[in-house]
Amino acid sequence: MACNSRQSERIGDFAAGALNASEAAEILTHVEECPACSEEFDLVAALLHKTQPPPLTLFKNRSWLVRHRLAVGLAASILAVISIVYGTNLGDETSNETHLEIASLAELDPLPRPSSTLRGSGNNALEDELESALQSYTEGNYADAASSLQKVLARNPDHPLPNLYLGISLTQMGSYQEAVTFLARCAKNSEGLLQERALWYQANAHLKLEELDPARSILTRILAIEGDYEINASEKLLQIMGQAGAEE
Repeated sequence: MACNSRQSERIGDFAAGALNASEAAEILTHVEECPACSEEFDLVAALLHKTQPPPLTLFKNRSWLVRHRLAVGLAASILAVISIVYGTNLGDETSNETHLEIASLAELDPLPRPSSTLRGSGNNALEDELESALQSYTEGNYADAASSLQKVLARNPDHPLPNLYLGISLTQMGSYQEAVTFLARCAKNSEGLLQERALWYQANAHLKLEELDPARSILTRILAIEGDYEINASEKLLQIMGQAGAEE
């Protein structure tokens, strides 16, 4: 089934780096919602991947095309964002960053509870407390969940799982600055998907706080991991650029 949207005609422009940041972000959003364009996007990615293979590492076609687009086609946009965020006069206290609606870009929908916890650790009290916390989390009682998770962390402060879910609970309560602390601790003490999730929520908490620089740095770190959140991070960086372009 073909797509009647004008967006389908612009996938090639996206791959060629001919779109500005706002247009590129619009394309990515459309591709995620349109099966026909999603298939075409993957085809273009496969063709481009064959003709311009990345050195050393082979990425999944789609994620590589987004990475290629960011690296090649958005160089000017990145420079524009830097100019907008920091201003041409670094001493100007009325930085344009304060005018960017960065907080609206944050994605902080709660993550489903994990399928497994600390069972088998030998500490029944700790396991019961964590189970109680996750049950409260599942029911949307984030204040109760946060209270119980803090008790778990009092016994095991560096365990990544309670740090992650405490951080997410705090974002649901609007305590973004406090959430960053626990999400960062989870990211430091974990690896793989758990680490990626912690970094993703940490970056979005920074966006809620309108702290653009740390958010962008963490999203770039997610890209370097080349994991499950690579596309999410690419799209978020494009959205940040698109927001900046709209304000410009």
